[in-house]
This record gives sequence, C-alpha cells and structure tokens, in this order.
Amino acid sequence: MVKKILEIINPMFGLKCCSARILSYKSLSLGFGGKVFYNNPRLIDTYHGEWEIGSYYSAWRILQDDKILLGKTDAFDYPQMEAKLEKIKFGEIISINQLSKFDIRVEMTNNMFIEFFGTTSARDEIFHIFCPDKHCIELFSNGRWGIDKMGGPVLRRKYVS
Repeated sequence: MVKKILEIINPMFGLKCCSARILSYKSLSLGFGGKVFYNNPRLIDTYHGEWEIGSYYSAWRILQDDKILLGKTDAFDYPQMEAKLEKIKFGEIISINQLSKFDIRVEMTNNMFIEFFGTTSARDEIFHIFCPDKHCIELFSNGRWGIDKMGGPVLRRKYVS
C-alpha cells in the first residue's frame, strides 16, 4: 500500500467497528470509530462511522478462523444477508494490506479478515475509505490509488500510485 495513504489512515487502526451494512448491489460498508449522526429521512440508518470502508461493486468476503462467514455472491436475498451480517461480531481494525494490484485484505481482531477483490474491467473503484476530514481514498480497477476531497461540486482526484 502507498505510504501516503497509510499515513492518512493510521488513526483508524485500533478503532472498533460501529456499523456494518449491506447496501444495494450487495455492496458492503463498515464503519469504525465514533458514530456520526445525521438527519436524512431518505437513508436507512441514522448514523455512519467516523471512518467508513467498503466497496460498491467489488466482490468481498468476511472470514473468521479459516471459515467464510459471508460473501457477496452468497445465494441469500438481502434480508437474509443483513440478518447474517448482524450476527457477526466485528472487533477493531488492525491493518489494511494490499494482497495484489487489485485485492485488499482488512485485518481485524477476533482473527477476522474482510477481503475485497477487483473483478471488473470497467473503470471503477475496488475499495474505498471515507475519512473524517472528508477525504475519500480509493483503489481503482486500474490498480492505482487515488485521493479525492468530498463535499464540493467536483471531486478533485489525485492519483498517488
């Protein structure tokens, strides 16, 4: 992983998971740190984590003790997947490692791992981290990392690898 990105996300390590959600297209979103509350009636939840990791379109799986607990391609419908996700006891985030140019492994306490896999040739994100300071860090399907500043009319992407 790129040194500049590790410096930005270093404060996230050691934070406990405060939210886990399966969204549209069976995307996975995990929140860490404190809960940030908002008042938007269009959204399912009333809060998100200070830090959010996940992917909108990539394949993913949650592992613990050499067992797959849940994966994007499980043959469950949305309510069943949410029910299984709610039973998983996520701990603290320990590290984020790049397994290959297109694959990410998030290590957590409790001998748990969440893995994200680049599986598309379309130009899209494989993995993202939403930071408290409104930065969005993304690994793209071209294998490059980018940092965007959110909140303005246009995202200003800077590739860092």
